[in-house]
Amino acid sequence: MLALEEPGFAVGLLQKSARAPTTKIMPECLMVDVVIPAVVLTVLGTLVLYLIFRFAVDAAPTTYMLALGVYANFQDTTRAVDDNLLFTLVLVKSYSLAAQFQAGGRLLLVLRNLALASLEVGTAELFQKKYYFPPVAVGLFCALIVFTALPVQLLYERLQGHISLHAMLWASFAAGCFLMFESFSALFTASMLFFPMMALSSGIVMAHRRKMQEYVMPDGSLLDRNTTTLLGLVMADFLGRGLGPISARYGIYLGGQRGFALTQVTYAALSLVLFVLSETASKKARKDTSESSPQSQSEESSSSKGD
Repeated sequence: MLALEEPGFAVGLLQKSARAPTTKIMPECLMVDVVIPAVVLTVLGTLVLYLIFRFAVDAAPTTYMLALGVYANFQDTTRAVDDNLLFTLVLVKSYSLAAQFQAGGRLLLVLRNLALASLEVGTAELFQKKYYFPPVAVGLFCALIVFTALPVQLLYERLQGHISLHAMLWASFAAGCFLMFESFSALFTASMLFFPMMALSSGIVMAHRRKMQEYVMPDGSLLDRNTTTLLGLVMADFLGRGLGPISARYGIYLGGQRGFALTQVTYAALSLVLFVLSETASKKARKDTSESSPQSQSEESSSSKGD
């Protein structure tokens, strides 16, 4: 009897184990395995870029200019968005401003691309996992969010005298706060406002580029026009586009939609603070320049009279 009951007992155990719920390892649980290699690659890439700028830029200016032109053309043809954004705005206005805000300018550009890349990934994940939209609808919603950049650009061209980069950054900060409201309509509307405000703020920089490049550091210095342009492009893609999706997924894993919204608010707030600091330093530098110019003119006139 025992020999006949043992096979049935074993089959019953196998059936129960087959019906038992299985534990699935989500990719978010292994986020450390993704973050650590990304950080290591970022540090190594930054070190390589520094060595290239330190030992190869001044030694081969013609080759360097050719590489800069190829990279800039590649960026314009593939994405059609000028990544030379707040980096140029902060570093190019004056010599003293460039010396004081080297790290600030790079961080502003990286923050802008961090916000855009994390918004693209975070909204798609929330639409699909929290609001249960099919992949086709998620793709359509994300396309509409990106498409809003075109009408906002056309509106800015008509009202550019009344809209400043400062106002656009404040609008991005407000839109990031609206991302915290846990409803699909609030998330979608806030994303449609956040994306164009952060993406198209480069238009203001492009409009004033000629004027700003009058104050660029001298050619041959570590932060001249060529170096700042190439460094801004590479750092924006390497750090911003690379770590943006990771921050979005990690924020959603920790706090859901509110965690994702807090990451966007943080990026917008830091960009706003750094921009205000750069504007303050720029005004101070211009004031010092205007005060020093009459003194130099008076010294030149006195020396000419003495001769």
